[in-house]
Amino acid sequence: MFLRDRLELRILPSQSRGRLWLALSEFAAGRAETARVGGAEGVAVAAGELMSNDGLTSTQAGADDRPTLDRLTLAVSNSCNLRCSYCYAQTGRYYSKKGLLMSRDVMHVALDRAARSYSRIEHVNFFGGEPTLNVEVIDSACAHVGDLYERGELLYRPSFGTATNGYALSPTVLGLLQRHNFSVTLSLDGPREIHDAKRRTPAGRGTYDAVAANAHRLLRMGLAVEFECTYTNEHLRRGMSIVDLMDFFHSEFGCGTLHCQIVSAAPSSSEFVPLPAGVRLLGDAIDASLANLATGTRKTISLAVRMLRSLSSGVPIRNYCPAGRREITVNADGGVYACFMLMQTREHSLGSVVNAPGGQDGKVNRTQGAAASLVHQEILLQDKYTNPACQRCWAQPLCYGCLGADLELMEGRIVRSGTPGQSILCDLKRDLVEGFLRSVEKAERLAA
Repeated sequence: MFLRDRLELRILPSQSRGRLWLALSEFAAGRAETARVGGAEGVAVAAGELMSNDGLTSTQAGADDRPTLDRLTLAVSNSCNLRCSYCYAQTGRYYSKKGLLMSRDVMHVALDRAARSYSRIEHVNFFGGEPTLNVEVIDSACAHVGDLYERGELLYRPSFGTATNGYALSPTVLGLLQRHNFSVTLSLDGPREIHDAKRRTPAGRGTYDAVAANAHRLLRMGLAVEFECTYTNEHLRRGMSIVDLMDFFHSEFGCGTLHCQIVSAAPSSSEFVPLPAGVRLLGDAIDASLANLATGTRKTISLAVRMLRSLSSGVPIRNYCPAGRREITVNADGGVYACFMLMQTREHSLGSVVNAPGGQDGKVNRTQGAAASLVHQEILLQDKYTNPACQRCWAQPLCYGCLGADLELMEGRIVRSGTPGQSILCDLKRDLVEGFLRSVEKAERLAA
């Protein structure tokens, strides 16, 4: 019970803070999350604010009651130059039959409406498919954001970022990233033999050498690079753990915090990694992360850092997933989605910044049928302080995850419960949180 009592998230007594907590200071100094339990902030679904033509309305620039947005994602490309075996986005096409690139018109409308609808947008993220296949629109979008800021229509200048497979970064792309000081999330699955088994070109060639070379170029340019590694059954087959991946990325690229998620695949998929194995691998990586911090080495995974930041700052993680609340995505065709992880079907669209998918010109439907209604309901349930199932759970303050990945894993049937044995997903999350707290205790002793 002692470990679970710690989840009241009281600030730890000063005498119990040693080298471990000093090591956490740079993480805890990050942007705090909403902590007004039961407050109104975060309750409204953010996606509805963007679609202002249908009466959902946006308020005038500068209005104090407008919501804020942590991340606006523009999926500028529904096309990709790789054919990764486990891709959840149908080789980057999502629901489009052929590759689709966002037009300048759609990009302008999306940014203009966002500027009117939100009092503050922290970050604009360019996504795909492979976003660098539409570098002209990315460049135009960065310029348009600057224009909106200079005209006072954006009261805060957002930062820019992109997620890329890193395979074909031309001098034009590299120049753009440096000119606008992009943060770059780069997909790399570890050593060559593992990466190349899953992430190949349409002709079947491996991509590791090109991606690794471009990773080093980005680092030499001084850009902030986050490595995103997908743990697959190929890692499992070869006996490579997430701790091994932490060592690899730290050694090869100087990576201090690795973002490593278990592959998003249903149990029926050939790509599926068994849930107990995934929890064990993540738990071992959390344990290693805390031990490394306690001994002065920055070699961690993002899952451990996220929970550490919350525990050390005393600020609980309010939303299980920020999709549709603090983050939204506009697809290449103008469709509005809670997250790019929920764009596998047009039926998940919450509306459009242009014309409703399949609807009449100039009209926007907030939902597109039963599938969108289900997603909308799931978005509302992401607030753990209003969701009854989460309110009864001891792990509530530190539990978090990805709604899109959960829907894939549970094949569209998510059940959450604060009672052990009622939800496989929640039982696994509680195991992770309890393992994290045990790792904190071990690390505190190690750092003493």
